[in-house]
Amino acid sequence: MLSRTSRILLVVAAIALGAYLLFDRAPRRDEEEAAAGFATFNMARVDDVTLQRADATIRFARADSAWRMIEPIADIAEPAMVISLLDALEHADVARNLGATDDLAPFGLDPPEVRITLRAGADTLLSVSLGNGTVDAAWTYALRAREKNLLLVPTDVARAASLPMDA
Repeated sequence: MLSRTSRILLVVAAIALGAYLLFDRAPRRDEEEAAAGFATFNMARVDDVTLQRADATIRFARADSAWRMIEPIADIAEPAMVISLLDALEHADVARNLGATDDLAPFGLDPPEVRITLRAGADTLLSVSLGNGTVDAAWTYALRAREKNLLLVPTDVARAASLPMDA
């Protein structure tokens, strides 16, 4: 048999747990919008990846299941590097939408550090620009093609896009 104090503590704990689940764990509309995916594309359809940097353009094409570098030189590509980039793009969430801005230079987006374009045949599946990292190096400034809103995305995307692709 539970004592009166034990029953009161049990009720208080149940109320506290209910309040936690109701208020703290419920997704908020702003958080849902912020957590929206950065890039939506079908990774299996991608057969061409282009990385345009200030100093070079690197292009990969997939034939069957093998990735090949076709620009600047024709060579066999390291599939893990390409798949790592595609995976980083596919799983990146928008940490924050900073809104529209006309001056992109302070964010490293005029010109961008790297412009990533994914294609499936003649269709462009995705085109994004990545700029500088934030001061605390936790996020990277990004811009989707045909959009004006400046976004913050995880640095994993920029790191995957800056890896040496000749490995």
